[in-house]
Amino acid sequence: MRDLMMITSLTENQMLDKLLILKGIYRNGFIELNKATRNYDAGLELADLFEQLVAKNRSLLTDRDLDDCQLLIVQLKLTCLDHSDRWNAFINYYDDLSQFDNYSFGMRSLLNVQKRRYAVIKRKIDRASKGKKLGNLVHQKQSELSNEQILNRAKQVIDWIEHIANEK
Repeated sequence: MRDLMMITSLTENQMLDKLLILKGIYRNGFIELNKATRNYDAGLELADLFEQLVAKNRSLLTDRDLDDCQLLIVQLKLTCLDHSDRWNAFINYYDDLSQFDNYSFGMRSLLNVQKRRYAVIKRKIDRASKGKKLGNLVHQKQSELSNEQILNRAKQVIDWIEHIANEK
């Protein structure tokens, strides 16, 4: 497994605990935080790390935990690939996922929702291959945000998550 110390100061057990918190009601908030800060490379690294954590600790997790973790990992990967304009990687990953049909209801629903993005991305690839201008069809990069904008966006999403958590 990739050295956790390269990404975070958390131990493997602490990281697994964080994953088990995120995979629940905080999943969408976590995805939004990633999108708001445009930190897609880190999001992809985390998705890979989460995948490794789940594989290594599979016997410690319930079936529900496994399904929820898989949902978070897939949603994070698809979102990051989409928003970082890694169109071919998105298409390949989605196609790989679509080969299986024994997913939970949540995963089938996510893939069904992502089917629309799949079609949009296919059109973007087609347009690019024909040499047409892409203009606003590409996402803005994190480098186009100031550090202050990134922090403000992160704070807004975190405040939103805390508000939701306090309502529960």
